[in-house]
Amino acid sequence: MRCLEKSLAVIQVSKSSPESDAGPSWRIHVSPNRSMERSVALRVFTAISVMCLAVAGFFALQGLWVPLPLAGAELTALGYCWWLVLRSGERQQIIELDAGQVQVTGEMDNFRASFNPHWVRVERGAAAARGHPRRLWLTSHGNRVEVGSFLTEDERNELQGQLTATLGALRS
Repeated sequence: MRCLEKSLAVIQVSKSSPESDAGPSWRIHVSPNRSMERSVALRVFTAISVMCLAVAGFFALQGLWVPLPLAGAELTALGYCWWLVLRSGERQQIIELDAGQVQVTGEMDNFRASFNPHWVRVERGAAAARGHPRRLWLTSHGNRVEVGSFLTEDERNELQGQLTATLGALRS
């Protein structure tokens, strides 16, 4: 197994033994590299909450009760945003390639698509918006699936090269 670790993503490529009857198969696991574990994020959020509530509590003890509900609303909004960021860091895709099919599975959205490995193409599309990375697609017979939507431009280029090389080795 080879692991290409960049600043923002982890791309793991593993190849099965060539002695199998169906021929070699590859499994490419792509996920963003989270810089903060859940436990650390919880501790940081707890520290921010304690400080915010301490300040609001101090003012409430002085007779100024308005900061207390505002602090609660602020912490609720911050907690929700923090949860969204942590959840997006858990996104991943698994691309399995063998002689019979190319299968793309999305873990967060329970998405699955299959293609014939002899007809599938790796293509780059236009960016979703100006300043965003260009999209990376697997296409075949009018069907297409975006892969690595959470990767940067350099990481998508690396994934495109890996997919192209793997499909080339699979077809030969």
